[in-house]
Amino acid sequence: MSNHVIYSRKNYKLTPTNFTYQGYTEPLKNIADLYVVENGKKQKIIAGLTLSIWGFFFSFIPGSIITVLIGAFIESENRNDAFEHTQILGSIILMSIFFILGYSLRAKYRLFIVKSNGSKGPIDKNRKSRAEFDELIFTVKKAIAEYC
Repeated sequence: MSNHVIYSRKNYKLTPTNFTYQGYTEPLKNIADLYVVENGKKQKIIAGLTLSIWGFFFSFIPGSIITVLIGAFIESENRNDAFEHTQILGSIILMSIFFILGYSLRAKYRLFIVKSNGSKGPIDKNRKSRAEFDELIFTVKKAIAEYC
């Protein structure tokens, strides 16, 4: 068997004996399957909510700094109310920013590999189209059928 390249694009390289992805090389005989998982709105919302919880925790440090700065300019009798409102406002703003980031940065498509020993895991993600993944899956499955 020669080691000519069957497929080479982006971070992938396929030869009759090996499949290289993200810098890892796996013998073709050790690959059981490749498949794509599509994340819907529910998974994207969960990712946004998860990240917004982190935004809530991170809001305490900037919120405290903002509270101290604003509190210095407010009269002493209204200072306690201003501290509470500023902290709440800072938390809401940061949670919203983190939610939007979590929702928008969640990839729509993820490519998974399943190895012959049963282990599986994601190897790549794409936010827009699964066409590249479909082409790769077709080529890898064809190579497995032909060379293994």
